[in-house]
Amino acid sequence: MESINAYGLSLELPDGWFGRIYQRDSGAGEITKPIIHASNAPLSSIEDDDTLAGTMNSMGSRGVTIAIFELEPLPGFSDPAMGFGDVSGGASLRPEDSRNIQGVPSNFLSFVRRIRSSGRYFQVRVVFGADRAPVDLYSEVNGLLASFRVQQAAPVGG
Repeated sequence: MESINAYGLSLELPDGWFGRIYQRDSGAGEITKPIIHASNAPLSSIEDDDTLAGTMNSMGSRGVTIAIFELEPLPGFSDPAMGFGDVSGGASLRPEDSRNIQGVPSNFLSFVRRIRSSGRYFQVRVVFGADRAPVDLYSEVNGLLASFRVQQAAPVGG
């Protein structure tokens, strides 16, 4: 088991998994937030691949990619209709989180979940390399997501 940690975020990777946490440099007037990538297939370059499209294209039917995007809090995110449910002690996939993601092949099973943890907002995307998730792999992904930890963000200017 390997742990990745940066930007107040951490994730425990099972043996044989690849992962990273990074944040792009921001341009003029742009706000960037950390991104976590994890996969049981080698990760593609982060150059223009925040969504792991390159990794998805090379993984087999037992492949899975996870991308966790921190989001800039916007007015209305606290509205329950926005779907940012509070989680503490990690996250998990639920059957109702299954949905099509633009740019993901239709023969892949994909999930999107919005969560809030320690006052920070995230979108979790999981893509399996087949239209069904093998039970053991689904359980492994939920175990990995359960290890997701978030520290409260430091106040701006402090």
